[in-house]
Amino acid sequence: NVLGCEEIVVGEGAFDVMATKIAMDEEVALRRVGQVGTFGKNLSHGSAAGDDQLGAFITLKKLGLKRVVIMWDGEGSALKSAIDAGRILQSVGLQCRVAVLPEDKDPNEVPGEVVRQCYYQALPHTSATLLREVLRRSRGKR
Repeated sequence: NVLGCEEIVVGEGAFDVMATKIAMDEEVALRRVGQVGTFGKNLSHGSAAGDDQLGAFITLKKLGLKRVVIMWDGEGSALKSAIDAGRILQSVGLQCRVAVLPEDKDPNEVPGEVVRQCYYQALPHTSATLLREVLRRSRGKR
């Protein structure tokens, strides 16, 4: 469903991907943005054969993918993992941003309007603002 998309949103699980798809489809201008899931807060990589998630992103890049927005849940550890995944995706030439959801919420736990707002306000994965948010959320869990 995302072959040929220039931009995709990466969710964590199936329900998050479905919720993101519904939210994005509610705004006509966002229907061109695809949705995929990693089924966990990491990006599999390192396979010599390229039969891992990074290999799938490389294939999508060859078919036109340019930008990725990671939208995992709003806990500090998920944001840290998103930064790591963003680094990996940028290493293969993809632009990457991270959507910061409300604390401890998944895309399927917030209204579509919130999903879209988080998409629009997604930060570059190296942003100091994003790093501060990771630290703030991590400290709050102690």
